Amino acid sequence: MHEKPMGVALVLCDQISTEAIYGRSSISGATTLIYAPSFPHRQRRLGAYVLLTNGRGRVPVTLRCQDNQTGAILGQIGGHADFPDPMHVVELKIALRDITFPSAGSYAFDLLCGGELVLESHLDVVLQPVKFPAIQTHSSP
Repeated sequence: MHEKPMGVALVLCDQISTEAIYGRSSISGATTLIYAPSFPHRQRRLGAYVLLTNGRGRVPVTLRCQDNQTGAILGQIGGHADFPDPMHVVELKIALRDITFPSAGSYAFDLLCGGELVLESHLDVVLQPVKFPAIQTHSSP
């Protein structure tokens, strides 16, 4: 039986990279909003940066995406987190690929540890505003 870890952070972003010298993580494009040109919209790439602590041993971890309007699960990815001791902070870098959002709305990204909800982040997906070309005015001499 695993004790449920404590969630520290769940950040949705464009990309997570690791510095070569110190091994620190950098989050690029942290977001809670996606502009979609049309629906359904396929998001080719999305990252989830997760920090957990207070766990013991190997804990099963699942990140799932759920449509807040319908309750439908759009997808999920699983793995595990290894805690050498409860004071250790575990860093997870999760790459999500080709998530299809069926319509504009709010979507929940839930992180489950041992089947229990530990962290949640929300993402709003909205229709991209139409950009009109700038109107140029000419002044008369």
